[in-house]
Amino acid sequence: MSVTSTRGLLDPYVGRNMFSLVERALKNLLNAEAQIQLKIFARTVRTWNSKPDFTFEIKDGTELSLEVGTDDKVYYFLNYGTSVRRAMMSKNFVPKTSPGRINAHVGRGGRKYVSKKLNLPGIEERGWTTMIMEQRQPIFERKFKRYIYPYAQKLLFMSVPPPPPNRFWE
Repeated sequence: MSVTSTRGLLDPYVGRNMFSLVERALKNLLNAEAQIQLKIFARTVRTWNSKPDFTFEIKDGTELSLEVGTDDKVYYFLNYGTSVRRAMMSKNFVPKTSPGRINAHVGRGGRKYVSKKLNLPGIEERGWTTMIMEQRQPIFERKFKRYIYPYAQKLLFMSVPPPPPNRFWE
């Protein structure tokens, strides 16, 4: 999720960066969104025995952006799917996750062993990151329009310097 912010425009009337207050409010909104997304990501692994750590980062450059995710390999394989499965599962195996669903449920069985010699059918893509983004993007845009956009408009309107006096009529 990213939002473009304009930097470096100094307000000649006030003498400070007129976007700093809007930018702070936007960072607060992104931080709140990150907390919500972390909870949703935690739902994808709530029944797992070894849960990955999810982190978020608000990148601050020419564009403010929010990145939420994990560097866990198993989560990556399940989220994006694989063409080949290298793990042999037990006979009573029932996966804890399924494609198209965010919530994990109780499964059964587990991995017996992993070998590069195995060429079993791949893991079907769960697509959690795409589903979460599709779910949260419209909500974030509504919040942005509701809280940040009017504030920015008001701040921009209030910071416009008064017009110079008309020397022609003096």
